[in-house]
Amino acid sequence: MADIKFTNFAQSTLAAGVDDEAVTIAVEPGQGARFPALTVVGDFFYLTLENASLDREIVKVTARLNDAMTVVRGQDGTYARMWNAGDPIALRMNAAAIEQMFNQVVRRADVDGSALIPQGTTAERGLTPAAGYLRYNTDLEQFEGYSNLTGWGRIGGDATNAELEARAARDEAEAAQTAAEAAEGAASAAQTAAEIAAASINIPNSLAGESANFLRVKVDETGYELVSSVARPTFYGFKLSADRASLVHTVGTDDYDVAEYTTWAIGDGVSYSIVNNNLVINL
Repeated sequence: MADIKFTNFAQSTLAAGVDDEAVTIAVEPGQGARFPALTVVGDFFYLTLENASLDREIVKVTARLNDAMTVVRGQDGTYARMWNAGDPIALRMNAAAIEQMFNQVVRRADVDGSALIPQGTTAERGLTPAAGYLRYNTDLEQFEGYSNLTGWGRIGGDATNAELEARAARDEAEAAQTAAEAAEGAASAAQTAAEIAAASINIPNSLAGESANFLRVKVDETGYELVSSVARPTFYGFKLSADRASLVHTVGTDDYDVAEYTTWAIGDGVSYSIVNNNLVINL
């Protein structure tokens, strides 16, 4: 959409005279930069030409290349006339510019932002609305427009109160379902942890091993089992106590002297205990 442009204190003088049919005018060399840059097709600005006799003409600038400008002559109630080199030319506020800003251009919140439209309560709609009025109703939380046939009514872009209530109910239901699923997941995890914890001391009452065996947790985590191995004998998750009277449960694999475990056995009547958060198997 075409947008009107402005710069502060933009003024100069004509570099050369123009007749009443010219569509290109030039300002003094190097002074074109004082005026707006028109980088988007359709953008424009207005200039006012004036002479010592106070004759004036408003032109619409549709393009600028350095100091040369393409113009539409005789704008905003003025008419095209001849101008001489040295006559003043300036960017001034005029009626056409004001009407363009307030009647045709929707303002933006910022360069990359959204359009700014009036907003207020139902009571602030105004006493004499006209067809085509657009606003955001802060009471109803919806966009609305005015028609001579139906008065104020909701327009696209938001929901009615009933739709808002339905949306809120749906959101609450989804939140409740999510919470229920999370609770179910937590309960399942707690049950699994409890089962694993209970199984961690489920060691057979009678175990016998040689140097080619080691003790490990079963795949289904229901207890421990002896497994043949060609590697050096280790007790995965256990270590020998300082007095060599028990196996103490640890976090990972510990190294052992092969000679100490040429043969070993845990027989009937074996007892278990927890010492410093370690599982102790009394031999």
